[in-house]
Amino acid sequence: MAKIWKSRGKSYPAVAENIKCGVAVVGGGLTGVILAHILSKRGLDVALFEANTIASGKTARSTAKVTVAHGFKYAELQENSSPEISRKYAAANMDGLRFFASLLGERERRDMYLYSLYGQRRLRKEFAVMTENGIPCDYPDVDRIPLPFPVEGAIRLSDQYVINPVRFCNSLCRFAGFRIFENSPVEIVDEHLLVCGGYKINANQIAVCTNYPLHTPAFKAPLKLSRKTSSAVKMRREGGFSIPQNVIAYGADGGYGYRYSDDPQELIVSGETTRGTPTPLAEERLVSAVRQFAPGAVMTESWTNNDTYTHDGVPYSGMLSSGIWVTCGYSAWGMTNSAAMAIVTAEQICGRELWYADAFSPRRNFLRGGTAEFSEHIQTAVGGVVKQMSSAPDVYPGEVKTGHAETVVIHGKRAGAYRDDKGELHLVSLKCPHLGCSLEWNLADKTWDCPCHGSRFSYTGECLSNPANRGIKIE
Repeated sequence: MAKIWKSRGKSYPAVAENIKCGVAVVGGGLTGVILAHILSKRGLDVALFEANTIASGKTARSTAKVTVAHGFKYAELQENSSPEISRKYAAANMDGLRFFASLLGERERRDMYLYSLYGQRRLRKEFAVMTENGIPCDYPDVDRIPLPFPVEGAIRLSDQYVINPVRFCNSLCRFAGFRIFENSPVEIVDEHLLVCGGYKINANQIAVCTNYPLHTPAFKAPLKLSRKTSSAVKMRREGGFSIPQNVIAYGADGGYGYRYSDDPQELIVSGETTRGTPTPLAEERLVSAVRQFAPGAVMTESWTNNDTYTHDGVPYSGMLSSGIWVTCGYSAWGMTNSAAMAIVTAEQICGRELWYADAFSPRRNFLRGGTAEFSEHIQTAVGGVVKQMSSAPDVYPGEVKTGHAETVVIHGKRAGAYRDDKGELHLVSLKCPHLGCSLEWNLADKTWDCPCHGSRFSYTGECLSNPANRGIKIE
Protein backbone atom coordinates (compact mmCIF):
# COMPACT_ATOMS: atom_id res chain seq x y z
CA MET A 1 0.00 0.00 0.00
CA ALA A 2 1.22 3.51 -0.81
CA LYS A 3 2.53 5.56 2.10
CA ILE A 4 2.58 9.30 1.75
CA TRP A 5 5.35 9.87 4.30
CA LYS A 6 8.40 7.78 3.50
CA SER A 7 10.94 9.16 5.97
CA ARG A 8 12.88 6.39 7.64
CA GLY A 9 14.63 6.87 10.95
CA LYS A 10 16.90 4.70 12.98
CA SER A 11 16.28 0.94 12.94
CA TYR A 12 15.56 -0.90 16.16
CA PRO A 13 16.04 -4.57 17.09
CA ALA A 14 13.35 -7.21 17.32
CA VAL A 15 12.61 -8.93 20.62
CA ALA A 16 15.30 -11.58 21.12
CA GLU A 17 15.04 -12.38 24.84
CA ASN A 18 12.65 -12.29 27.78
CA ILE A 19 11.96 -8.71 28.88
CA LYS A 20 10.73 -7.00 32.04
CA CYS A 21 9.42 -3.43 32.06
CA GLY A 22 7.16 -1.10 33.98
CA VAL A 23 4.88 -0.28 31.04
CA ALA A 24 4.66 -2.18 27.75
CA VAL A 25 3.23 -0.01 24.95
CA VAL A 26 1.89 -2.03 22.02
CA GLY A 27 1.88 -0.12 18.73
CA GLY A 28 4.54 2.18 17.32
CA GLY A 29 2.27 4.67 15.59
CA LEU A 30 1.72 8.25 16.68
CA THR A 31 -0.26 7.46 19.84
CA GLY A 32 2.09 4.74 21.04
CA VAL A 33 5.21 6.83 20.47
CA ILE A 34 3.72 9.88 22.23
CA LEU A 35 2.54 7.76 25.17
CA ALA A 36 5.95 6.12 25.55
CA HIS A 37 7.59 9.57 25.32
CA ILE A 38 5.38 11.06 28.05
CA LEU A 39 5.72 8.10 30.41
CA SER A 40 9.49 7.95 30.03
CA LYS A 41 9.67 11.67 30.83
CA ARG A 42 7.81 10.82 34.05
CA GLY A 43 10.57 8.37 34.94
CA LEU A 44 8.75 5.11 34.15
CA ASP A 45 10.51 2.10 32.65
CA VAL A 46 8.82 1.88 29.23
CA ALA A 47 9.24 -0.55 26.33
CA LEU A 48 7.53 0.03 22.96
CA PHE A 49 6.67 -2.91 20.69
CA GLU A 50 5.86 -2.42 16.98
CA ALA A 51 4.86 -5.26 14.64
CA ASN A 52 6.58 -3.60 11.65
CA THR A 53 8.62 -0.39 11.81
CA ILE A 54 7.96 2.85 13.66
CA ALA A 55 5.06 4.85 12.17
CA SER A 56 4.71 2.51 9.20
CA GLY A 57 0.96 1.84 9.48
CA LYS A 58 -1.96 4.27 9.49
CA THR A 59 0.37 7.07 10.64
CA ALA A 60 2.32 6.85 7.37
CA ARG A 61 -0.85 7.45 5.33
CA SER A 62 -2.31 10.31 7.36
CA THR A 63 -2.59 13.77 5.82
CA ALA A 64 -1.41 14.99 9.25
CA LYS A 65 -3.32 18.22 9.78
CA VAL A 66 -2.77 19.04 13.45
CA THR A 67 -5.95 20.96 14.20
CA VAL A 68 -8.83 21.02 16.66
CA ALA A 69 -11.27 21.82 13.83
CA HIS A 70 -12.91 18.44 13.24
CA GLY A 71 -15.75 19.09 10.83
CA PHE A 72 -19.09 19.59 12.60
CA LYS A 73 -17.87 17.50 15.53
CA TYR A 74 -18.57 19.82 18.46
CA ALA A 75 -22.14 20.67 17.46
CA GLU A 76 -22.86 17.02 16.69
CA LEU A 77 -21.56 15.91 20.08
CA GLN A 78 -23.58 18.59 21.81
CA GLU A 79 -26.73 17.47 20.02
CA ASN A 80 -26.25 13.68 19.99
CA SER A 81 -24.43 13.16 23.31
CA SER A 82 -24.44 16.22 25.58
CA PRO A 83 -22.90 19.68 25.94
CA GLU A 84 -20.62 18.20 28.61
CA ILE A 85 -19.21 15.55 26.24
CA SER A 86 -18.65 18.24 23.60
CA ARG A 87 -16.74 20.39 26.12
CA LYS A 88 -14.63 17.49 27.30
CA TYR A 89 -13.77 16.45 23.73
CA ALA A 90 -12.72 20.05 23.04
CA ALA A 91 -10.60 20.32 26.20
CA ALA A 92 -8.80 17.06 25.47
CA ASN A 93 -7.99 18.05 21.89
CA MET A 94 -6.80 21.50 22.97
CA ASP A 95 -4.36 19.71 25.29
CA GLY A 96 -3.34 17.53 22.34
CA LEU A 97 -2.72 20.65 20.25
CA ARG A 98 -0.64 22.19 23.06
CA PHE A 99 1.51 19.06 23.14
CA PHE A 100 2.40 19.53 19.47
CA ALA A 101 2.88 23.27 19.94
CA SER A 102 5.45 22.58 22.66
CA LEU A 103 7.57 20.63 20.17
CA LEU A 104 6.94 22.42 16.88
CA GLY A 105 7.92 25.87 15.63
CA GLU A 106 6.93 28.60 13.21
CA ARG A 107 7.86 26.44 10.23
CA GLU A 108 4.95 24.07 10.91
CA ARG A 109 2.41 26.66 12.11
CA ARG A 110 -0.67 27.21 9.92
CA ASP A 111 -4.04 28.94 9.76
CA MET A 112 -6.86 26.42 9.49
CA TYR A 113 -10.04 27.19 7.50
CA LEU A 114 -12.99 24.90 8.18
CA TYR A 115 -15.19 25.81 5.24
CA SER A 116 -18.68 25.06 3.95
CA LEU A 117 -19.71 24.66 0.33
CA TYR A 118 -23.47 24.49 0.78
CA GLY A 119 -24.58 27.03 3.36
CA GLN A 120 -23.73 28.69 6.65
CA ARG A 121 -26.36 27.38 9.08
CA ARG A 122 -24.45 24.32 10.32
CA LEU A 123 -21.13 26.15 10.09
CA ARG A 124 -22.36 29.02 12.28
CA LYS A 125 -23.71 26.48 14.78
CA GLU A 126 -20.33 24.80 14.88
CA PHE A 127 -18.63 28.15 15.37
CA ALA A 128 -20.96 28.96 18.28
CA VAL A 129 -20.31 25.63 20.00
CA MET A 130 -16.55 25.85 19.44
CA THR A 131 -16.59 29.30 21.02
CA GLU A 132 -18.65 28.01 23.96
CA ASN A 133 -16.12 25.22 24.40
CA GLY A 134 -13.22 27.66 24.67
CA ILE A 135 -11.64 27.02 21.27
CA PRO A 136 -10.03 30.22 19.89
CA CYS A 137 -11.50 30.89 16.44
CA ASP A 138 -13.21 33.55 14.36
CA TYR A 139 -15.64 33.78 11.45
CA PRO A 140 -14.11 35.95 8.68
CA ASP A 141 -16.03 37.64 5.91
CA VAL A 142 -16.25 35.48 2.79
CA ASP A 143 -14.02 37.83 0.77
CA ARG A 144 -11.25 37.35 3.36
CA ILE A 145 -11.13 33.55 3.00
CA PRO A 146 -7.93 32.79 1.01
CA LEU A 147 -9.21 29.77 -0.90
CA PRO A 148 -9.19 29.65 -4.72
CA PHE A 149 -12.71 28.21 -5.03
CA PRO A 150 -16.10 29.56 -3.95
CA VAL A 151 -17.24 28.78 -0.40
CA GLU A 152 -20.26 29.87 1.63
CA GLY A 153 -18.22 30.60 4.76
CA ALA A 154 -15.40 29.39 6.97
CA ILE A 155 -14.25 29.20 10.56
CA ARG A 156 -10.64 30.29 10.98
CA LEU A 157 -8.28 28.92 13.63
CA SER A 158 -4.78 30.31 14.03
CA ASP A 159 -1.86 28.41 15.54
CA GLN A 160 -2.69 25.02 14.06
CA TYR A 161 0.06 22.86 12.54
CA VAL A 162 1.11 20.40 9.85
CA ILE A 163 3.70 17.69 10.34
CA ASN A 164 5.42 14.84 8.59
CA PRO A 165 4.13 12.29 11.12
CA VAL A 166 6.74 9.64 10.34
CA ARG A 167 9.57 12.11 10.83
CA PHE A 168 7.85 13.41 13.99
CA CYS A 169 7.65 9.91 15.49
CA ASN A 170 11.22 9.09 14.53
CA SER A 171 12.36 12.35 16.13
CA LEU A 172 10.72 11.41 19.44
CA CYS A 173 12.28 7.96 19.22
CA ARG A 174 15.77 9.15 18.31
CA PHE A 175 16.58 10.41 21.79
CA ALA A 176 14.02 8.29 23.58
CA GLY A 177 14.26 7.36 27.21
CA PHE A 178 12.45 4.12 26.43
CA ARG A 179 13.32 0.83 24.75
CA ILE A 180 12.02 0.25 21.22
CA PHE A 181 11.47 -3.07 19.46
CA GLU A 182 10.52 -3.24 15.78
CA ASN A 183 9.31 -6.24 13.78
CA SER A 184 7.97 -7.59 17.06
CA PRO A 185 4.28 -8.52 16.85
CA VAL A 186 2.98 -9.48 20.27
CA GLU A 187 0.11 -11.46 21.72
CA ILE A 188 -1.48 -10.43 25.00
CA VAL A 189 -1.80 -13.27 27.50
CA ASP A 190 -3.08 -11.26 30.47
CA GLU A 191 -2.78 -7.80 32.00
CA HIS A 192 0.90 -8.38 32.86
CA LEU A 193 2.20 -10.70 30.16
CA LEU A 194 2.90 -10.42 26.44
CA VAL A 195 4.44 -13.06 24.20
CA CYS A 196 6.57 -12.25 21.14
CA GLY A 197 8.13 -15.03 19.09
CA GLY A 198 8.29 -17.34 22.09
CA TYR A 199 9.81 -14.72 24.38
CA LYS A 200 7.95 -13.47 27.45
CA ILE A 201 7.46 -9.79 28.18
CA ASN A 202 6.48 -9.16 31.78
CA ALA A 203 5.06 -5.69 32.45
CA ASN A 204 3.43 -4.00 35.40
CA GLN A 205 0.99 -2.42 32.94
CA ILE A 206 0.13 -2.89 29.26
CA ALA A 207 -1.21 -0.16 26.96
CA VAL A 208 -2.55 -1.14 23.51
CA CYS A 209 -2.27 1.77 21.07
CA THR A 210 -2.98 0.07 17.75
CA ASN A 211 -5.46 1.34 15.18
CA TYR A 212 -7.67 -1.65 15.96
CA PRO A 213 -7.06 -3.10 19.46
CA LEU A 214 -6.00 -6.71 19.01
CA HIS A 215 -6.25 -9.42 21.65
CA THR A 216 -8.57 -7.37 23.88
CA PRO A 217 -11.83 -9.38 24.01
CA ALA A 218 -13.10 -7.40 27.00
CA PHE A 219 -13.31 -4.37 24.71
CA LYS A 220 -15.84 -5.95 22.31
CA ALA A 221 -14.16 -4.07 19.45
CA PRO A 222 -16.26 -5.64 16.64
CA LEU A 223 -19.34 -3.92 18.09
CA LYS A 224 -17.72 -0.65 19.12
CA LEU A 225 -15.51 0.10 16.11
CA SER A 226 -16.22 0.43 12.41
CA ARG A 227 -14.13 1.53 9.49
CA LYS A 228 -14.33 4.12 6.73
CA THR A 229 -12.01 4.76 3.82
CA SER A 230 -10.83 8.09 2.47
CA SER A 231 -8.84 8.83 -0.68
CA ALA A 232 -6.01 11.29 -1.22
CA VAL A 233 -3.74 12.55 -3.99
CA LYS A 234 -0.57 14.56 -4.29
CA MET A 235 -0.74 17.24 -6.97
CA ARG A 236 2.22 19.09 -8.43
CA ARG A 237 2.22 22.25 -10.52
CA GLU A 238 5.11 24.32 -11.79
CA GLY A 239 4.75 27.74 -10.28
CA GLY A 240 2.79 26.35 -7.35
CA PHE A 241 -0.81 26.81 -6.29
CA SER A 242 -2.87 29.83 -5.29
CA ILE A 243 -3.56 28.52 -1.78
CA PRO A 244 -1.20 30.38 0.59
CA GLN A 245 1.59 28.28 2.05
CA ASN A 246 0.49 29.05 5.61
CA VAL A 247 -3.06 27.74 5.07
CA ILE A 248 -4.67 24.36 5.60
CA ALA A 249 -8.34 23.76 4.85
CA TYR A 250 -11.09 21.19 5.25
CA GLY A 251 -14.61 21.11 3.86
CA ALA A 252 -17.02 20.27 6.69
CA ASP A 253 -19.93 19.38 4.43
CA GLY A 254 -18.33 17.18 1.79
CA GLY A 255 -15.57 19.48 0.58
CA TYR A 256 -11.98 18.32 0.42
CA GLY A 257 -8.99 18.76 2.70
CA TYR A 258 -5.94 20.72 1.51
CA ARG A 259 -2.40 21.09 2.80
CA TYR A 260 1.08 21.29 1.31
CA SER A 261 3.53 18.42 1.62
CA ASP A 262 7.16 18.95 2.61
CA ASP A 263 7.56 20.30 -0.93
CA PRO A 264 5.94 23.77 -1.33
CA GLN A 265 5.07 22.92 -4.95
CA GLU A 266 3.13 19.82 -3.91
CA LEU A 267 -0.45 19.95 -2.64
CA ILE A 268 -2.08 17.08 -0.74
CA VAL A 269 -5.82 16.80 -1.35
CA SER A 270 -8.04 14.36 0.56
CA GLY A 271 -11.70 13.42 0.84
CA GLU A 272 -14.31 11.08 -0.69
CA THR A 273 -14.84 9.29 2.62
CA THR A 274 -17.00 6.18 2.43
CA ARG A 275 -17.80 3.07 4.42
CA GLY A 276 -16.09 0.20 2.62
CA THR A 277 -13.72 0.41 -0.32
CA PRO A 278 -13.08 3.74 -2.11
CA THR A 279 -15.94 5.15 -4.15
CA PRO A 280 -15.61 4.73 -7.94
CA LEU A 281 -13.75 7.64 -9.57
CA ALA A 282 -12.74 9.09 -6.16
CA GLU A 283 -9.23 9.77 -7.39
CA GLU A 284 -10.50 11.42 -10.57
CA ARG A 285 -12.82 13.72 -8.63
CA LEU A 286 -10.01 14.87 -6.33
CA VAL A 287 -7.78 15.59 -9.31
CA SER A 288 -10.57 17.41 -11.15
CA ALA A 289 -11.29 19.64 -8.14
CA VAL A 290 -7.68 20.83 -8.06
CA ARG A 291 -7.48 21.43 -11.80
CA GLN A 292 -10.48 23.76 -11.62
CA PHE A 293 -8.32 26.32 -9.82
CA ALA A 294 -4.90 25.03 -10.94
CA PRO A 295 -4.98 24.06 -14.64
CA GLY A 296 -2.15 21.79 -15.63
CA ALA A 297 -1.62 20.34 -12.17
CA VAL A 298 -0.30 16.78 -12.33
CA MET A 299 -1.05 13.97 -9.92
CA THR A 300 2.18 12.42 -8.67
CA GLU A 301 0.79 9.95 -6.15
CA SER A 302 -2.49 8.56 -4.82
CA TRP A 303 -3.43 6.41 -1.86
CA THR A 304 -6.24 5.50 0.50
CA ASN A 305 -6.43 5.21 4.27
CA ASN A 306 -8.69 3.29 6.63
CA ASP A 307 -9.85 5.19 9.69
CA THR A 308 -11.43 3.57 12.73
CA TYR A 309 -14.67 5.16 13.90
CA THR A 310 -16.38 4.79 17.27
CA HIS A 311 -20.13 4.45 17.74
CA ASP A 312 -20.47 8.01 19.09
CA GLY A 313 -17.57 9.87 17.45
CA VAL A 314 -15.56 10.02 20.70
CA PRO A 315 -12.28 8.08 21.02
CA TYR A 316 -11.77 5.31 23.53
CA SER A 317 -9.05 5.71 26.14
CA GLY A 318 -8.86 4.00 29.49
CA MET A 319 -8.62 0.69 31.30
CA LEU A 320 -10.67 -2.34 30.30
CA SER A 321 -12.18 -4.74 32.82
CA SER A 322 -9.25 -7.03 31.99
CA GLY A 323 -6.80 -4.49 33.42
CA ILE A 324 -5.32 -3.56 30.04
CA TRP A 325 -5.19 0.06 28.85
CA VAL A 326 -6.51 0.77 25.37
CA THR A 327 -6.72 3.86 23.17
CA CYS A 328 -8.20 3.97 19.66
CA GLY A 329 -11.07 5.23 17.49
CA TYR A 330 -10.18 8.72 16.32
CA SER A 331 -12.84 8.91 13.59
CA ALA A 332 -10.43 10.39 11.00
CA TRP A 333 -9.01 13.08 13.33
CA GLY A 334 -5.90 11.26 14.47
CA MET A 335 -3.40 14.05 15.12
CA THR A 336 -4.67 16.00 18.16
CA ASN A 337 -6.66 12.96 19.29
CA SER A 338 -3.49 10.82 19.31
CA ALA A 339 -1.75 13.27 21.61
CA ALA A 340 -4.89 13.84 23.69
CA MET A 341 -5.52 10.15 24.31
CA ALA A 342 -1.84 9.53 25.05
CA ILE A 343 -2.05 12.30 27.66
CA VAL A 344 -5.24 10.82 29.18
CA THR A 345 -3.71 7.33 29.38
CA ALA A 346 -0.36 8.58 30.73
CA GLU A 347 -2.09 10.49 33.54
CA GLN A 348 -4.17 7.44 34.46
CA ILE A 349 -1.17 5.12 34.45
CA CYS A 350 0.56 7.59 36.78
CA GLY A 351 -2.46 7.52 39.10
CA ARG A 352 -4.05 10.81 38.12
CA GLU A 353 -7.40 11.45 36.46
CA LEU A 354 -7.96 14.45 34.17
CA TRP A 355 -11.35 16.12 34.61
CA TYR A 356 -12.43 15.14 31.11
CA ALA A 357 -11.08 11.56 31.06
CA ASP A 358 -14.40 9.84 31.80
CA ALA A 359 -15.81 10.99 28.44
CA PHE A 360 -13.39 8.60 26.71
CA SER A 361 -13.87 5.54 28.90
CA PRO A 362 -13.85 2.30 26.85
CA ARG A 363 -16.42 0.95 29.32
CA ARG A 364 -19.03 3.61 28.54
CA ASN A 365 -22.41 2.65 27.12
CA PHE A 366 -21.68 2.00 23.45
CA LEU A 367 -25.15 3.23 22.46
CA ARG A 368 -24.59 6.63 24.06
CA GLY A 369 -25.04 9.28 21.41
CA GLY A 370 -24.31 6.89 18.59
CA THR A 371 -27.38 4.89 17.63
CA ALA A 372 -27.28 6.02 13.98
CA GLU A 373 -23.57 5.20 13.55
CA PHE A 374 -24.01 1.90 15.42
CA SER A 375 -26.98 0.94 13.24
CA GLU A 376 -25.05 1.73 10.04
CA HIS A 377 -22.10 -0.33 11.29
CA ILE A 378 -24.30 -3.34 12.08
CA GLN A 379 -25.96 -3.11 8.65
CA THR A 380 -22.53 -3.12 6.98
CA ALA A 381 -21.35 -6.08 9.04
CA VAL A 382 -24.51 -8.11 8.43
CA GLY A 383 -24.40 -7.24 4.73
CA GLY A 384 -20.78 -8.39 4.55
CA VAL A 385 -21.59 -11.75 6.09
CA VAL A 386 -24.69 -12.23 3.94
CA LYS A 387 -22.72 -11.39 0.81
CA GLN A 388 -20.18 -14.04 1.74
CA MET A 389 -22.97 -16.62 1.85
CA SER A 390 -24.52 -15.53 -1.45
CA SER A 391 -24.36 -17.62 -4.60
CA ALA A 392 -21.14 -17.81 -6.56
CA PRO A 393 -20.78 -15.46 -9.54
CA ASP A 394 -20.95 -16.62 -13.12
CA VAL A 395 -17.28 -15.69 -13.75
CA TYR A 396 -14.40 -18.12 -14.03
CA PRO A 397 -10.66 -17.53 -13.42
CA GLY A 398 -9.74 -17.82 -17.07
CA GLU A 399 -11.99 -14.88 -17.90
CA VAL A 400 -10.12 -12.38 -15.68
CA LYS A 401 -8.32 -9.76 -17.79
CA THR A 402 -4.82 -8.43 -17.17
CA GLY A 403 -4.82 -5.67 -14.55
CA HIS A 404 -8.35 -6.56 -13.41
CA ALA A 405 -9.83 -8.15 -10.31
CA GLU A 406 -13.02 -10.20 -10.26
CA THR A 407 -15.09 -12.27 -7.92
CA VAL A 408 -14.92 -15.76 -9.40
CA VAL A 409 -16.08 -19.28 -8.69
CA ILE A 410 -13.62 -21.90 -7.40
CA HIS A 411 -15.06 -25.33 -6.65
CA GLY A 412 -18.50 -23.75 -6.41
CA LYS A 413 -17.42 -21.07 -3.91
CA ARG A 414 -16.73 -17.35 -4.15
CA ALA A 415 -13.10 -16.32 -4.47
CA GLY A 416 -11.13 -13.25 -5.44
CA ALA A 417 -8.95 -13.22 -8.55
CA TYR A 418 -6.46 -10.64 -9.81
CA ARG A 419 -4.33 -10.98 -12.93
CA ASP A 420 -1.13 -8.95 -12.70
CA ASP A 421 0.68 -7.16 -15.54
CA LYS A 422 2.72 -10.28 -16.26
CA GLY A 423 -0.44 -12.31 -16.74
CA GLU A 424 -0.11 -14.31 -13.54
CA LEU A 425 -3.42 -15.04 -11.78
CA HIS A 426 -3.62 -14.65 -8.01
CA LEU A 427 -6.49 -16.36 -6.18
CA VAL A 428 -7.60 -15.53 -2.64
CA SER A 429 -10.43 -16.39 -0.30
CA LEU A 430 -12.97 -13.57 0.01
CA LYS A 431 -13.84 -14.51 3.58
CA CYS A 432 -12.09 -12.19 6.05
CA PRO A 433 -10.23 -14.31 8.65
CA HIS A 434 -11.31 -11.85 11.37
CA LEU A 435 -15.10 -12.32 11.53
CA GLY A 436 -16.09 -13.64 8.12
CA CYS A 437 -17.18 -10.51 6.23
CA SER A 438 -16.89 -10.58 2.45
CA LEU A 439 -13.81 -8.75 1.16
CA GLU A 440 -14.04 -6.08 -1.56
CA TRP A 441 -11.52 -5.03 -4.21
CA ASN A 442 -9.77 -1.70 -3.61
CA LEU A 443 -8.78 -0.52 -7.08
CA ALA A 444 -6.70 2.42 -5.83
CA ASP A 445 -4.33 0.30 -3.74
CA LYS A 446 -4.85 -3.07 -5.46
CA THR A 447 -5.82 -4.70 -2.19
CA TRP A 448 -8.69 -6.82 -0.90
CA ASP A 449 -10.34 -4.87 1.94
CA CYS A 450 -12.84 -5.77 4.65
CA PRO A 451 -15.70 -3.22 4.81
CA CYS A 452 -16.56 -4.21 8.38
CA HIS A 453 -13.40 -3.59 10.42
CA GLY A 454 -10.69 -2.57 7.99
CA SER A 455 -8.43 -5.60 7.49
CA ARG A 456 -6.46 -5.35 4.25
CA PHE A 457 -4.77 -7.99 2.13
CA SER A 458 -2.44 -7.81 -0.84
CA TYR A 459 -3.65 -9.30 -4.12
CA THR A 460 -1.28 -12.19 -3.44
CA GLY A 461 -3.07 -12.88 -0.14
CA GLU A 462 -0.72 -11.50 2.54
CA CYS A 463 -2.33 -9.75 5.52
CA LEU A 464 -1.36 -6.05 5.42
CA SER A 465 -3.53 -4.56 8.14
CA ASN A 466 -5.25 -5.84 11.28
CA PRO A 467 -7.55 -6.91 12.90
CA ALA A 468 -7.10 -10.03 10.77
CA ASN A 469 -3.89 -11.86 11.68
CA ARG A 470 -3.42 -14.29 8.80
CA GLY A 471 -3.48 -14.26 5.01
CA ILE A 472 -6.15 -15.35 2.52
CA LYS A 473 -4.14 -16.96 -0.29
CA ILE A 474 -5.72 -20.01 -1.92
CA GLU A 475 -2.99 -22.60 -2.49
